[in-house]
Amino acid sequence: MKKWIITSCIMLFVLVGFITYVINISNDNQNEFRNLVWLSVTEYGATYYYVINSERTLESSVGARKKESGIQYVDYMEHVNQKESIKLKKKNFQQILKFANEVKKSKEKEVIVDISDSNEIDLYYQGHIYKVNHPVEFESLHNLWKEIERLAPIKPQ
Repeated sequence: MKKWIITSCIMLFVLVGFITYVINISNDNQNEFRNLVWLSVTEYGATYYYVINSERTLESSVGARKKESGIQYVDYMEHVNQKESIKLKKKNFQQILKFANEVKKSKEKEVIVDISDSNEIDLYYQGHIYKVNHPVEFESLHNLWKEIERLAPIKPQ
């Protein structure tokens, strides 16, 4: 009888752990599916952070980023000074995805040119992070950035 109770408790513990793990994976995948493109631009100490989701919403914010957090994480921004969202027209949304796909096809992950007063641009798209400090050197990322900048309710100063 004692052995059966101990075995049942262990199985219950394993089952609860497994269910918790599955729920966490499901939440992460849902966030990954909902948010399609993350773009961060740091200029003169301010970080402009843009997230485009599958519902065609472009979320813009400006503030300071956490140094240790990756662009794809919810806690990327340490504090936000201003935040605004807009609903993108279908053609604008498709154009952004087209440019993001061009970045992915380029196979480049990082272009760092030694320019002290340049912008730092990070992109997270379909599981890959792209970094550049001089967007003209990475034409497809430059095109994506200019399109988002054109549409965003919060624009770099």
